[in-house]
Amino acid sequence: MRKFWLILGIFCLLIGSLAFSQETIFVFSNFSFVIGEVEINGEQYTIEIPKGMSFDENSFMLSNAPSHTQISFERPDSLTSLYEKNLGKEIHFVFDGGKNLSLTVISSLPVLKNQYGKLYYKPQGYPIFENTDYRESYAVNIYFPSMFKGKLTYSYLIRGTQWNTSYRLDINNGTAKLTGNYIIDLGFPTKDRKLYLVSGNVQAPQIVENVIGRGMDNQVKALSTEAAGMIESTPDIRVYSVETPLKDTKVEYTFFSNVIDLRKEYVFRPTYTGQMESVFIDYISENFDFELPGGTVQIFDGNRYAGYSVIDKTISGEDLVLKGASRSIEVKGRFIRKYDGLYHDMREYENYYTVINLSDEEQTVFIEDSLPVNAKINNVLLNDKSVDISVNPAGEFRFEVKVEGKDSIELFIDYSVPK
Repeated sequence: MRKFWLILGIFCLLIGSLAFSQETIFVFSNFSFVIGEVEINGEQYTIEIPKGMSFDENSFMLSNAPSHTQISFERPDSLTSLYEKNLGKEIHFVFDGGKNLSLTVISSLPVLKNQYGKLYYKPQGYPIFENTDYRESYAVNIYFPSMFKGKLTYSYLIRGTQWNTSYRLDINNGTAKLTGNYIIDLGFPTKDRKLYLVSGNVQAPQIVENVIGRGMDNQVKALSTEAAGMIESTPDIRVYSVETPLKDTKVEYTFFSNVIDLRKEYVFRPTYTGQMESVFIDYISENFDFELPGGTVQIFDGNRYAGYSVIDKTISGEDLVLKGASRSIEVKGRFIRKYDGLYHDMREYENYYTVINLSDEEQTVFIEDSLPVNAKINNVLLNDKSVDISVNPAGEFRFEVKVEGKDSIELFIDYSVPK
């Protein structure tokens, strides 16, 4: 909770110098914060909340407001509130059978009464309200204790909004093009509001209604926005700007569409079944210099759907690796592990990795696996010839082999693990 308010404060500080009279929306994974500034010259000001927003009135906060400022909320009308507006008045009520009567509203339950005093308790049908104002959305009314002139900053929480990222990789005659889309679902139009998408491990604040008080002697406080600055990412969060207003309440917004350098790799990742299985096909783009949020990737080779992968973290200045997009038909692998007994408090194991190439051309295959962290390697053979293998501190290794067409290889690793 403390971390959330700290990050919200950072946003307020960053936008404080932008001198705008419109609102800015920061969209997180399942909620949004709206931050706005307005020049005030008067004793009262009303903020209209857009229709369709899942507005949390207990989250509304002000900064720069004088002491004794009061806030009240006008809520969207419901059937109950429309009855309340017409208490003591006559309305038309159409019963399920089609009968239309002029009835007086006694209670918003509703309870209606005809001219003879007969009461109708929750009658089945629908009312017709005449000369009744209807409010579609929230409004926030701010009342100052006296004439106030100055800049007012406010913020409020919207629940239920979300965004994620999807990609399409098109491979045509050796050329690869990657297209990235933000999928933004707000439930309301942005109009002229500035929109930022935020990626980070930030949770919505837990706002408990019965601990929030407002009154004449309760100064409404919010985070200050006096400092200057530009909106940018930090080590804890990533902020992505949406440069054009959204055309609808839910859209796909293309933020990236570039030709990229790409290579394909065959990778054998054993699944310990002992059965022959197709190796994975990975796609790699080295030193990717554009920042990409994590998301799903659909892959097309020409007009053919060629697989599916995931970018599982934010990529920037590193290799873009699309793992396991599909499996090969002609390149297969098999893994067998044998327990060779216990010798001098060491358990002995033998790993056998077999890769078969059914195609006519030579293929390069990478064998990726892991050994126990405390394993001691005794011997490594490739087709009965001694080779070296590099294992990282986590026990993981990646070994490259070349397999001739219509041929196979076998990698053998003999290792020991303390009892």
